[in-house]
Amino acid sequence: MIAIPEYRSINRGYTIQSDKNDYFINNKDKRIFNGKYFDLYFTNSKNEFLEINIMVNDFVNIINAKRLSFNDVRVEYQKLLDLHKGFVQKYVLETLEYYLTDIKSNDYELLCAIYYDINKCDDTPLFFGISAKTRAIISLAFLLTTIDDKSFNMFLDEIKNDYRKVYLIREICYWLNPETQNSGEKNQDRYNRFNSVYEKIKKKILINDINIFDTKYYSRLNIYCFWEDKESVKKFKKHINENTIYRFLCDMVSTSVGTGGFGYSLKNKEVSEIIPMTDLEEILERIEPKNDKEKFILYIFANCKDKNNDYESIYEDVYFDYDLSNINDV
Repeated sequence: MIAIPEYRSINRGYTIQSDKNDYFINNKDKRIFNGKYFDLYFTNSKNEFLEINIMVNDFVNIINAKRLSFNDVRVEYQKLLDLHKGFVQKYVLETLEYYLTDIKSNDYELLCAIYYDINKCDDTPLFFGISAKTRAIISLAFLLTTIDDKSFNMFLDEIKNDYRKVYLIREICYWLNPETQNSGEKNQDRYNRFNSVYEKIKKKILINDINIFDTKYYSRLNIYCFWEDKESVKKFKKHINENTIYRFLCDMVSTSVGTGGFGYSLKNKEVSEIIPMTDLEEILERIEPKNDKEKFILYIFANCKDKNNDYESIYEDVYFDYDLSNINDV
């Protein structure tokens, strides 16, 4: 498989149009003024972007050809996700986004495949860019505006008790909101209905005292769905213990990217709104990290816990994925 260079320039001589549909068409048609494909017109060869375009086009043809089960669509979708690992996966999902208007069948199955495999999408922070995971969320929002009403209602029923993905559902709400969208796919009614399900999920988590740090329910950043209600956030303190502390700290670590590399910091102020730093230190003294992700989180905590604000970071040359959402044996 052709590898994508880590710092490839893809915008030479090409300005992205303000019209989203034109931009999609120019990428799908591999126009000469698109930096991704410019060289191909002079070398009569292939490059990695053309390879991705061909694979995504094949994927669309497969799911359009006949009625498929959810599992069949999911297998084909996972093949796309496996084309490239790391941050370059964003180009695969960006290209898929261009082709969503060509999906004529199995759109509900594709919607569910993207939803349930969201944590297989790379979330490396990019400098003025959108990660593969965010691209997938944007595609979810688009499909929710184009599927029929029966499928839309089925999906609402599918997610109405999905406590594990409450932050993902919040992110879908953001991209589904007509005020956020910069294209013609606007549907206020569907946004309202989807947002209503999101609010009900949050309410059930609080009423039923769901431990969002438990293995069964944990996904990174779920706690921020409740952050505006400070009293509700404080209730999660009782769930922070030897078994869950690293998941809580995972939520409290933030990442940035710039000329100095990847910066990692601890949200000291936000931590203190839930639990005293000394309490966390006492818990950490009683246990050992169980894997490389926990070791990295402990490294961030040890180096940032005494910093004066949330903006003092420690820098690394490469990105380390410390997300504990996919680790079930912690």
